Amino acid sequence: MTPLSDFAFNNLSHLIVNDNGSSSYEAQWTALKALLDTFQAGLNGSLPPLYHIASIDPGMGKTQALVHFIRVWKKDLFRPSGGILVCVSTIEQIAPLIRDTGLKKEELAVLTRNDEVNNLGLPREDHDKAPVMITTQQMILRRTKGGSFLSAREFHYSGRPRALRVWDESILPRLPAKLSLDNLAQLFGLLRHRLPDWTAILDELHQTAFQAEKNASIRVPDALALSSSQLREMRGLLTDSNRKKDIETLMDITGAEVAVHVGNHGGRYLVGSTTALPNDIKPLIVLDASARVRTTYKVWSANDSDALYLPKAERDYGRLKIHLWSSACGRGPMGNDNNIEKIAKAVAELFERDPQSEWMVLTYKEATGPLKAAIARETSKDQMERIHFTHWGRHMATNDFRNARNIVIIGQYRYDESDYIAHAMAASGLNVNDPNFPSLSEMQYGETAHHFLQAICRGSIRNASGAQEGDCNVFLMTSVHAAEAMMERVFPGCHVETWRKDCPMSPSVKAAIKFTLHRFAFDGVEFVRKKELRDTLGLKSAAALNVTVLNNPDWRDFLAEAGLIMQGQKIEQVACSFPPMHDPMHEASEGPRQEADLTALDL
Repeated sequence: MTPLSDFAFNNLSHLIVNDNGSSSYEAQWTALKALLDTFQAGLNGSLPPLYHIASIDPGMGKTQALVHFIRVWKKDLFRPSGGILVCVSTIEQIAPLIRDTGLKKEELAVLTRNDEVNNLGLPREDHDKAPVMITTQQMILRRTKGGSFLSAREFHYSGRPRALRVWDESILPRLPAKLSLDNLAQLFGLLRHRLPDWTAILDELHQTAFQAEKNASIRVPDALALSSSQLREMRGLLTDSNRKKDIETLMDITGAEVAVHVGNHGGRYLVGSTTALPNDIKPLIVLDASARVRTTYKVWSANDSDALYLPKAERDYGRLKIHLWSSACGRGPMGNDNNIEKIAKAVAELFERDPQSEWMVLTYKEATGPLKAAIARETSKDQMERIHFTHWGRHMATNDFRNARNIVIIGQYRYDESDYIAHAMAASGLNVNDPNFPSLSEMQYGETAHHFLQAICRGSIRNASGAQEGDCNVFLMTSVHAAEAMMERVFPGCHVETWRKDCPMSPSVKAAIKFTLHRFAFDGVEFVRKKELRDTLGLKSAAALNVTVLNNPDWRDFLAEAGLIMQGQKIEQVACSFPPMHDPMHEASEGPRQEADLTALDL
């Protein structure tokens, strides 16, 4: 009997050839056939209990492979009857997946927090009867927390766990966890009157962490664990959703060893990792195009033996041109009206090169409105109709911009250092003081590369022709160090050239930045005196320091991006409020706190 995977591969290959006019990219066919065969083995119940990771570049058919496999399974009357579970990263992915598979309501179960989306499938009491279930990764994490996949009956089919389980997008063997001591302190007044003994233990933890050395390892007391009824009561007392998340994070790390991290702004965090998915969810097939560039996967493989990599497929990006503008463009500089106007004029000039094509413009969420308004003042109304704006945090898992032949990217998606520590702990399972603990600079590199790959592959690059992508121009303004080398590594065969060039940074400003970063990052000081800068640079007067460094735009951009401010005779850290850390295994949010990259300057 011919396997379903063979029928699915035949249908998928015809689709790719008809759409893209190519039939001869061996690595793509090998990767897709291996993925389809893995689907077949999963459905048959013969797949080894491992994480089977498929790294196939965006737009090369990995999601379509799943679609065509479900189609042929449906055509064969859902035989064999093992059941399929698809875990997506965002709710927005569900409706297109249902449309493409052709599943009818009576053949489908949808389990999310959104009742309207759930109504695309059978009622909840009939989920066990649906051959295919689509849910979110967050729902899997929530419903299996502290238990087993076998006992999570809401994901069953015909009374048994679904045989074929597919996880779309990124995964880690553990969940990164991060809890701000400042946020922790806000719980005292809210909860002390209802849970005085519990709050006293929490207060003691707070004091221990506040007094600990940087990167000290401490244990979160088991006594902080709450019963289900206590947790429900506590959630009822807290009206702020962020505080509710803090309680959930605290429950995740209760009983665990965590590191005390001191951030660049003086804030302290408990950083660690927690158990993510139950061990018996394996075998699990993971579809993540970024697996080939993310350091988290390499670290995972080096420390665990339960990840198996399927044949990969990466494109030849020979028809991708990346136009590079190396400049300070973090959240700080992008909050400056003058910088917004300068960038808007530069971007408006680009539209004249290709006024009839679709454009995608990507920047920070808070800068999107001001930048869009500034660009509108520089270009015509007709042109604006062909320009589509989005922001970091909404740059993955969408085909909405696949016809954009031109992409403008302003900035980069970075995390706070504590987030990189948490990701390293989650990927490795190691304590931050372990001699084999992963390099944070490598973690940062891998995550930055991942976000660039995902962002750039939202455009016409997805319209592949065999191994080679569709024509696409990317205009990238970034402060990432060695960005050209990163682009050439992430996009093999691409062409990188200069878009614009800022004036070179003066040696004195470079030296001042290097000294200041070292004092805050490595010496742990609360402020740097201007006289220290003068002495380091060999300047004889305050006036000379002002002219040489302090009045220089590059120095002021650095201060804004690093969260520093000049007050009198001191350079001090300022308190900033950023969004909470986004975990890659949760539904989309704006994303993790983004900070100055301490490696962004070639110092």
